[in-house]
Amino acid sequence: MNTRTEAMPPDLSQYFFYVKAESDGIMAESHVLLWSQSQCALHIESVGDMLKANRRAYTENRRMDYVPLFIGQREVCDSLASAVRNTMQLRQEARPEGVTI
Repeated sequence: MNTRTEAMPPDLSQYFFYVKAESDGIMAESHVLLWSQSQCALHIESVGDMLKANRRAYTENRRMDYVPLFIGQREVCDSLASAVRNTMQLRQEARPEGVTI
């Protein structure tokens, strides 16, 4: 009799840590600017939150839609998101109605 055993992913919670960036002498948590092609959207969150979500997706064996574009200070992520908003708007307008990728 042949039995198939699925390998379970290891628990990565023991390796969890926050990435810190020094800014003006103050330790601040780094942030990431993420882009979703399917949603035609941008999202900013802490690197720690992004890594937590990615580990959860790994554990659940599911895909992640968001692609990191930049990691750094929150203010820089906000500025970059503002700089590309026009492009995101044009892409959204170019989509046929009701079509998602």
